Amino acid sequence: MKKFFILAVMASSFSAFADAVEFDCKDSNFNTIDVEFFPEDMSKSLFEELYATQSPAPIGYPDTFGEGDDACRDVSVTYVKHKKSGRQYAIYRTQDDYCDGGNTIGLVIDIKKYQDLDISYADAAVGEISDGEFYCFQN
Repeated sequence: MKKFFILAVMASSFSAFADAVEFDCKDSNFNTIDVEFFPEDMSKSLFEELYATQSPAPIGYPDTFGEGDDACRDVSVTYVKHKKSGRQYAIYRTQDDYCDGGNTIGLVIDIKKYQDLDISYADAAVGEISDGEFYCFQN
């Protein structure tokens, strides 16, 4: 019984440590999101879903979505707002195997930065989606 109690205490301390993990994300609004956090669930945490629809891929990201005749055209976009800061983001992700080989890929883009013509498109992206998992870009 004593060993079971010690194991339970150790397990709870490890899970408390895991919950406190922070990343050094380029956009601090994403610092506490686990890398295995699926983007569709963002509205259940720090983000509020505003709108979701089908969309062409955003321009300026040929390495992710292709360009010209090779551009992926089957993409969905979900607009979310960070509950605390009010910043809005667009989550673009592929929907068809010809675009991604069966692995969902995409980007999370800061809408305000994306509309700012003084910065590059690459600077507006705050994270990527790879095989359906979210990874923030780090400092």
